Amino acid sequence: MNRIKNEIIKDNLIFNIILTISLIIIDLVIGFRLLMKHQPFYLFVIVTILLSIFLCTIWFRRCAIYRFILPALVVIFLLSGFPVCYTIWISFTNIDGDTRETKREVRDLLLHDQWHFDSSKTPVFAKYYFEKSEINNLLKEYLTLKDTIDIQYDAVFEKNLPIKKENIALAAIDREIDTFIRRKMNQFSLKNTIILFDINESGIEKKYIYIPNKKNTNYKNIHTHTIDNESLQAELNNYILLGSADTDNEYSLVDIKWMITLIDELKNANFIIRDKFYYNEYGNRFINKIPLYIENPENEHTLLKFNEKTQAYDILIQEDDAIGRFVITENNEKPFHGEKLEVQFPGFSYSFFQPFRTDFVPSFFSGKINSRGFYNQIDTIFPHDYLKYLETAENTIETRTVLKQAIKRANAEVKKINRMINGKNGFKNEFRQSFFRKIVFFPTLSDFSYTIAPTTNILPNGYISPGYRVYTGFKHYINIFRNKGLQSYYLKLFGWTIRWALLSVFFSFSAGLFFAMILNKKQLHGKRLYRTLLLLPYAVPASISIMMWNIFLNTDFGTINSIIGYPVPWLTDELLSKLTSIIINVWLSFPYFMIICLGALQSIDTTLYEAASVDGASKKDTFFMITLPLLLTVTAPLIVGYFGYSFNNFTIIYLLNGRGTNIVISFIYNIATRERLFAFASAVSFVTFLLITPITYLQIKANNTTN
Repeated sequence: MNRIKNEIIKDNLIFNIILTISLIIIDLVIGFRLLMKHQPFYLFVIVTILLSIFLCTIWFRRCAIYRFILPALVVIFLLSGFPVCYTIWISFTNIDGDTRETKREVRDLLLHDQWHFDSSKTPVFAKYYFEKSEINNLLKEYLTLKDTIDIQYDAVFEKNLPIKKENIALAAIDREIDTFIRRKMNQFSLKNTIILFDINESGIEKKYIYIPNKKNTNYKNIHTHTIDNESLQAELNNYILLGSADTDNEYSLVDIKWMITLIDELKNANFIIRDKFYYNEYGNRFINKIPLYIENPENEHTLLKFNEKTQAYDILIQEDDAIGRFVITENNEKPFHGEKLEVQFPGFSYSFFQPFRTDFVPSFFSGKINSRGFYNQIDTIFPHDYLKYLETAENTIETRTVLKQAIKRANAEVKKINRMINGKNGFKNEFRQSFFRKIVFFPTLSDFSYTIAPTTNILPNGYISPGYRVYTGFKHYINIFRNKGLQSYYLKLFGWTIRWALLSVFFSFSAGLFFAMILNKKQLHGKRLYRTLLLLPYAVPASISIMMWNIFLNTDFGTINSIIGYPVPWLTDELLSKLTSIIINVWLSFPYFMIICLGALQSIDTTLYEAASVDGASKKDTFFMITLPLLLTVTAPLIVGYFGYSFNNFTIIYLLNGRGTNIVISFIYNIATRERLFAFASAVSFVTFLLITPITYLQIKANNTTN
């Protein structure tokens, strides 16, 4: 205890106490605000930890020195640590393009912003009253413009132009009207518009009016009230009627169809008449709308949806925290998510290296294996009753064991059939003798397998949008490792990405070192000119250079193919596009290594070369024993860093868009942007980080060993 007392800083004690109390209050206020807005709890934890660290620096002597570097550490954490932590956190949630808000926010959205528009009910029509002075000014301008437009229309028709030119001229005139409308848009809003509804209630005409309030700018829910004729005349003294309320086809003064569309707030407002909501469909036509969802009085965790067929709220909406959605299930049961096993039956397939493919050969083989009783044998292994059982059976160890044994027996039959196809007197020889003697490539029968498919009692159209944010644990990571198709594709992509990065680094460094050694020669003339020319690829922005190469290498109208005179598929053939992307990446990056290597070469002590020459060392020995080791001492960290850059070099892959050149980062980009599966993309990113970490560690270790 005495030791702790000695560690406490007693200087400026009152100031420290006041500061501590203030920071605690600030922390609690932030936590309360986050709680009220239903934000994640981790934000409050991060703020609390940062404030606690700061308090340690002002209260304890041993921590006082860190007071000066704490701001820098906070900045580093916010710029580097926080994005990484946030990405990892997202991977344990279901966040995607449609599930970002909390459950409470989504629930409020469904209850207050989702509507059913009842077009079967009789609509109501409105009268719009605008201020006389504004309408008079507008009318003068409009009539002047109308006279001008009429003259222009007559002039176009009198010229007897061809139809195409006449349409162009008329379109130019219409643009003048549109320009006039856009210029007048800001003059009209609900701030200066009186709206009157004449409604027949049980044979009695009643007037409901909206009168603008200059102080009120909230036009979400607009309440109307009844008014008598005498009070109405007093309100309309300085206003003029625009449009008729009898029908939506009669207008006065100016065409109401385009005039009312200028009032942006009109489309977003809910007019409340007789405790009912009305929506402006178009012009002065208003239709009744009712909430699409209401709270269920019997269960606060469920909602009721309006059913158009029964005209009642009888569709039960339930919360499904497993996927973060409000859902509709079969027979109003609780949401269920399970797995079922599906048998993948074999089919005839050609290998990747067999270019000749036809559907006729597999059909010939199918007839042959049918005559040998193959399909009857499969029916005994997988009877119809067993397949029906699998549709409802749970994915248990016992079920999988029985299925694997059946698949093993079925694949044994497949091997027999493949031997019949490829045997000395097999089916392929019969096919050659009967049809084409010169055919080389034949398909083989693939193996039986099984997949794990999800099953649920949620109706196909029972997923309510938007969803809400929930924690899913390791669900995305389990999907990555259980989905064999995704796993094989990702590993193939990861392997190509490693090759892409290593080849880019190797050839870029080699080319840079080669040109650096040439420029380092004393007897070379015009060094500045050569250096300038070699630096051009690095000086031009990479995006512009890549798009330029994309145009040059186009198969149909590219410059290079035009010179060659042959349509080489530089970017459409998978192998060629990979080679092309590596060459372009080397072309873009070798100047960087050339600059680094040139500076490193000039810093090497020349006496080392003189001593090597005296000892009789050849140029090859000098390069590998002196130049390269000393060069790697300087450039090895840059090489490791450039490997990481090439591994995530999204720009060149995205802009070149070559076939089969996708790397891991572009795969993650497609998941996040096209599929909008942000949480799954974050999980793939973290798995990639775990895979690339040991490779980077080995590179750094090799660098230290070399040094």
